[in-house]
Amino acid sequence: MLKPLPKLQESEELVNEVPAPAISLIAVFRRQLLRVRTQAELEDVVALLKGICRGAPAMVAVFPDGGIPAIDGKISLGWSDEWEARYRARAYYEVDPVAHALPGALTAWSPLLADKRSQSERVREFLSACIQFNMTHGLSYIAEYSDCRVIISLVGQEIEEDRLLRHALSAILPDTADVAYRVFARFREIADLAKIDQDLISLICKHGLTNKEAAEAMQIAERTVNHHLRRLREQYGAKTNEQLMFKIGAGELRITHASASKNS
Repeated sequence: MLKPLPKLQESEELVNEVPAPAISLIAVFRRQLLRVRTQAELEDVVALLKGICRGAPAMVAVFPDGGIPAIDGKISLGWSDEWEARYRARAYYEVDPVAHALPGALTAWSPLLADKRSQSERVREFLSACIQFNMTHGLSYIAEYSDCRVIISLVGQEIEEDRLLRHALSAILPDTADVAYRVFARFREIADLAKIDQDLISLICKHGLTNKEAAEAMQIAERTVNHHLRRLREQYGAKTNEQLMFKIGAGELRITHASASKNS
């Protein structure tokens, strides 16, 4: 549950040390965060976070128990697509010290990366790639849950060295991680759905396509799309596509046949 700004731990220190415009931005950010129910709304919050951090590339990503970053379970604003592709292809998450840092606190990248310079060839390759892609400095906040880690990261030496900004991020990132965990719960919930249903959810919920546009994108008949969406609406107890996508975006569970029969 989000706490009002005046009740935040060390809020008096925050008010005393952080300039008034920054405090105002934090308050706006937290009000926006309280409204988040869907991935689109979470993307708006990440964009606001990026603005607070003077345009620094920002990312919110889910790392399931297996360690591989979830492709759909992430929001990336300003990060290099080439870096993300390299990171996944070379499985850098296995040797990235930031991804395995202790949860619950802001982590600066450069000290952790500096400590790894004398390590294995694989680690040296990772460090070389960090230098190549200007990923040597930044801040990450890690929140650990029973089935995954949520990592919020911002890139840049200025971000890492700005003490006042770090105060502000310490105040808002824990709740941001909790909201992201709830929003991305739908990816865990739909993991056992047929691929066609997952694709439809992605195209309509995440990208806002109509039934017809989704059919064209998937190269299937529109009546097939209608059939699958009708079945999904029944499973989630939704009357319209809008209700269906809201329920999925909010991470609501499907209605089982047993519970449906009991309620009927």
